[in-house]
Amino acid sequence: STKRDLMKDKMDVLDKIERLVRNHADEKEFEKLFPEVAAANAKLAQEDGKFFNSLSNLLTAEQRGKFLLFERHFEQELREAMREVQQRRRMRMGNQ
Repeated sequence: STKRDLMKDKMDVLDKIERLVRNHADEKEFEKLFPEVAAANAKLAQEDGKFFNSLSNLLTAEQRGKFLLFERHFEQELREAMREVQQRRRMRMGNQ
C-alpha cells in the first residue's frame, strides 16, 4: 500500500486513542491499540526504506546523502515553525 494509505491507517488508530483519552478509558483499551501504532510505524519505516533504496537507481551516494540531510533540515524547520505558531497562539490567548 502507498505511504498515504499507511499514514491514514496510523491516524485512524491515533484517533481511537484520542477518543480513549477523552473518555478516560480503561488501561486495557489503550494497551490494545499500542501494537497497532507500532505496526503502522514499522510499515511506514519499511515504505521509507523501499523508497530510499529505489533512489540508488537515480542518484549517486552523495546525492542520497544530501537527500537525507535535506529531510532532516526540513523536519527541523517544520518543528520550529510549529513552535512559533503555538507561541503566537499562546500570546494571543494571554492578551484576551
